[in-house]
Amino acid sequence: MADPTILVLAVYDSKGLIGHGVANLLVDQHEVFVNQCDVDPASPPGVVDTLIEQCNNWGNEHKATIMRFESPTDLHTARAWAKRYGFKLVSYEMERPIHVQQKENQGHAADHP
Repeated sequence: MADPTILVLAVYDSKGLIGHGVANLLVDQHEVFVNQCDVDPASPPGVVDTLIEQCNNWGNEHKATIMRFESPTDLHTARAWAKRYGFKLVSYEMERPIHVQQKENQGHAADHP
């Protein structure tokens, strides 16, 4: 079954897949979050522009008012992408592993060294 809150895009040329994008619709926040956008560096100009435009159009269809874009890994590249594609760099994303919780009958992890 298709999930209407997820958009997956693939870009092909005559040689095969050259890029993809994945976006989530956060309905309660009227927001499109583009959490993946990856393009082969050798791809023709405009591929990222096309992916972003498709996400924008999809957001319009669902009454979203803002698009967030997960920035590339380094600050220099993130700033360049923000400037080129019309985004404002507003935060950094952090991550950590999910901690495995102990079963209730084993007590809390803090109780056991």
